[in-house]
Amino acid sequence: MALLRNEIPKAIHARLNTVINGAGGYYNNIVGKAFLYKDSDFQAHELPGANVRRISNTFEELNEGVASKHLQKMMVEIVGVFKAGTTSYETAEKFIADVYKAIGTDTTWGALATDTMPVSDEITYVQDRSGETIVNYVSGARILINVY
Repeated sequence: MALLRNEIPKAIHARLNTVINGAGGYYNNIVGKAFLYKDSDFQAHELPGANVRRISNTFEELNEGVASKHLQKMMVEIVGVFKAGTTSYETAEKFIADVYKAIGTDTTWGALATDTMPVSDEITYVQDRSGETIVNYVSGARILINVY
């Protein structure tokens, strides 16, 4: 029997890897370049790309009547990685919009969850020193979501 804590990240990965294709209202094309628990550096041919991983599970007690119920929240991180030095702030914003659009097509991940809610998103920067010149550029985007 499959573990739900594994199936939800797999479902998120599968959706990102198939629907963010640069068409149908999506800005970027990461088809075949979204990874699940990628533990190595992205290579040039994998950019732009994304990595999906479950960060944590938390539980909240819901007191309803005489019985106690628990709400499980799974935090999932989605990181977008772009070609260094060429990505603008706008490109990263479009990636974030693509991810939220993909999530919105089915927030239950095929009935694996009750709902999905965004927690936060951010754009990451890298500073490159080449001699006396300092160049700042967008390097990626990080999105956190809770899946209930």
